This record gives sequence, structure tokens and C-alpha cells, in this order.
Amino acid sequence: MGKIITWTLNNHPPVLVSNETNGLFYAEDVVRHTKFRSSFSIKFCLQNAIRYIVGKQTINVPAGSFFVVNQGTEMECPPCVRGTKAVMAFFTVDLLSDVNRVLASDETALLDDPSEEGRQPEFFEYVYRQPGALLVQLQEIGKKMAGEDQGYDESSHDLFFSLAENLLSLQRNTRRQIDKISASRLSTRKELYRRLLAARAFMYDRWDASLTLEEVAREACLSPYHFHRSFQEAFGAAPMQCFKKIKMEKAKMLLAAGGHSVSEAALCSGFADVAGFSKAFKRECGVSPSQVLGG
Repeated sequence: MGKIITWTLNNHPPVLVSNETNGLFYAEDVVRHTKFRSSFSIKFCLQNAIRYIVGKQTINVPAGSFFVVNQGTEMECPPCVRGTKAVMAFFTVDLLSDVNRVLASDETALLDDPSEEGRQPEFFEYVYRQPGALLVQLQEIGKKMAGEDQGYDESSHDLFFSLAENLLSLQRNTRRQIDKISASRLSTRKELYRRLLAARAFMYDRWDASLTLEEVAREACLSPYHFHRSFQEAFGAAPMQCFKKIKMEKAKMLLAAGGHSVSEAALCSGFADVAGFSKAFKRECGVSPSQVLGG
């Protein structure tokens, strides 16, 4: 049996987190194999990877990414390898619906009928890994729970309201991106968006390679033009522009962490010369590589 830490609201039993609970569950070296019907939840991996089986699909959640799951989704959780660390955030329908209604309504409507039930949200179930407010918050929570931080006030809703706000904000942005894709049917737009996300994840995984548009489009199972057009519609930038940005983000992380020179970061980013890398880096990051290295 590994290490388990649970933070819940309303003095819920400390080990069990259920569909009727707003709770955070930290698991380290917990080996289990179970089938269950999920509540609204976020599955965030801190170390190694966690896997789920949804329908006939295996969902892999690598370290630094999180899987968003809807209420009622039937899932299977295969055993994890030793050393795996993860944080699960669970939400009740009441809390998410309340936050969703308040964020979507004007103040007058909220004052006129404060007891009106909010509409239950529906999330785009996917493994998210791009930087953002929710990812930063999950990383902070993971560090606190791993360190057995005792500063959490179980009588406070602040943490869960904040998590719900960031989750709903992410999903609103996701819906906007899906709606920008110029396909007539919603199901087609969602499938295209899923393929675009897979291609973008491929670029993150292969950031140090010299990928071509054709190679990335092939990962999305789309023709180069179809991929380029749909990617630009959804994300507001051409795919290879996005790839350059990813390279600079990764290079900045390398330099900030220390242990890599500017020339090594340039080589890792696929640049043949330091001058070209430095120019691209400053254009994207607003500072020179040496300034990041010096910091």
C-alpha cells in the first residue's frame, strides 16, 4: 500500500472520495485495478504516468498533464508502476453547476433569482498539457499534498471554487476553439479538434526535432492543407509558427534551469547557429538567451 492523502469539504470521511464529495486525493505508489463510474474530476499526474480505459480507448496521462472527466463516465483504472504520483480533484454537480451559472450570468439575473439551479456543464474529455492557470494550480496543490502540508482549511471552499473557475475557463476556451473550425457539424468539429490537439502534443513531445508540416499533419491523419487551415482556425496561429513558439518555450526552460549553455539550447532547438537562435528567442520571449541564463 502506498501513500494516500485526502483533502475534502464538509468533514467528509478522510479516506473515501465519492460522487457526493468535493475532494482532493493524492496517491503515491498506489497499485489498484478497478472499474468505476466517475464524478466530475481532474486526473493530474505528477510523476511517471497514469492510465485509464474509457470504452475501447486507453488514455495515457503523462507527468505534467491532466485528464478532464465528465460526470458518469465509465472508466477502468489499470495498475500504475511503482513511483507513480498523482492528484485527483473531484467536484459535485451542485458546486460546478453553481460556479458555471455565476460565471455565465449577469449580476442582475443572479440577484433576481439566487436560488435558480445552474446548468450542469459538459467537458471535452481530453488529456491537457499546455501551460495555463489550471495546470499551475494543480502543480502547486501536488507539491503541498506530497509534502503533507497541514495548512489547508477543510472548512473553506476557496480552493475548490478556484479550481472550478479555472476548469470552467479552460472549457470555455476549448469550446471557442472548437466553434472556430469551419465544419458544419459539431461532431466533425470535435473530431477535428481532437486530432489537432494530438498533433500539437506531438510537437511538444518532439520539440527538439526538425519536424515538417507534412510530418505533423500525418500525426493528425489530415492532409497538409486541411491540417494547416483547421489548426489556424482553432488556435489563431499556423502550426509551424506554434512549433517555433514551443521550441522557444522549451529552450527558455532549459536555460532557466541551468546546466545548458546558449549554444546547447540552440542545438536542442534545431538551430544551426547561435545568432539565428538568439534572434528568434528574443523575438518570442522579449529577452535574450543570455539574460535568461544569467537569471
